[in-house]
Amino acid sequence: MPPRASSKILLRIRIRTSLGEIAADFSDRGIYGVYFPGERRPKFRPSVQEGSAYRNLRLRTIARLRNYSRGIKTSFAGIPLDERGWSFFERKILRRLKEIPWGQTWSYGELARNAGFPGASRAAGTVLRKNRLPIILPCHRVVRSGGRLGRYSQGSSWKRKLLALEGVRFQKRSLVPSVRML
Repeated sequence: MPPRASSKILLRIRIRTSLGEIAADFSDRGIYGVYFPGERRPKFRPSVQEGSAYRNLRLRTIARLRNYSRGIKTSFAGIPLDERGWSFFERKILRRLKEIPWGQTWSYGELARNAGFPGASRAAGTVLRKNRLPIILPCHRVVRSGGRLGRYSQGSSWKRKLLALEGVRFQKRSLVPSVRML
């Protein structure tokens, strides 16, 4: 999703991972976007040098995304997020994603209920479709009720790949029943 006028991207980094080259954009408030290999990225002119005050944040982000891509259980806690442009509802839904444990899934309904919006599973799915911070806000861990995969903005093959990386197994189109769903 292209940046909204209120967010200025100051720095873009490219990270070589076992998943391919992932890009990350940073604003003055934190990480703004994460982009998968081949995904369209917003255009921008860098405003800061890579050796700037963003160095620590850049290095932490690189290390964590590389670890994640290797299948190492990784937390993105402490990485500041640029939440500008998110509505109250979007903020509640997207923040709740951080609570889904590695290798586990919630249904869209469970996500909406846990965010304080019971009955808003479709609206929650719409928010996830626009998530500009995949992996960091793990929308791939949200599946349809009954364990079916559901959609993913980067494509169902990426969703399946990321869940498999976390140890989630599948039977044809559904998750293996032994996977704990909250």
